[in-house]
Amino acid sequence: MGETKTNHYQFSMALSAYQLEAYYEGNVKNVVVTCDNGQTLQLPIHVFRRYVTRMGVHGRFIVYVDENHKFMRIEKC
Repeated sequence: MGETKTNHYQFSMALSAYQLEAYYEGNVKNVVVTCDNGQTLQLPIHVFRRYVTRMGVHGRFIVYVDENHKFMRIEKC
């Protein structure tokens, strides 16, 4: 059967707990990041939920998308 081709994008994220308040208040639904290759991605903020600490969201991430650029998964590096 056909194999699904995936693309990935790497970037650093640094959102403070204060910046995340807008998400919890319902004012923000997406975050825009600049990838290492210079491209920008708009991602729903909820994909970072499992990486939220009391300090916010910080670290290096890889986002995997399918051939239609549909979000598949995110991993912390």
